Amino acid sequence: GYIRVAIVATRDIAPGELLSYDYQFDTKHGDKFTCRCGAALCRGTMKGGSGIANDEVNEKNNAKKKTKKQLFIEAKARLERDRKFLLDIRRSD
Repeated sequence: GYIRVAIVATRDIAPGELLSYDYQFDTKHGDKFTCRCGAALCRGTMKGGSGIANDEVNEKNNAKKKTKKQLFIEAKARLERDRKFLLDIRRSD
């Protein structure tokens, strides 16, 4: 047989309403499945498992407010990491 995925709603969904989906990928390479959606309740990963509890993430984020310079440096590092990831994928094909 074929592997199939079913997505079932627990309530009616209005036409045009935005939906989100937690992929819960079963992978050994969780660092390659970082979610960057920015949603307040996001687990921060598409890897399966519970990840870090949202309360813990919020406490860590609120513990130290970052400067614009710090945010820029972190964003630049994430961009470089993403570029490397995409290059690695391209090379493996």
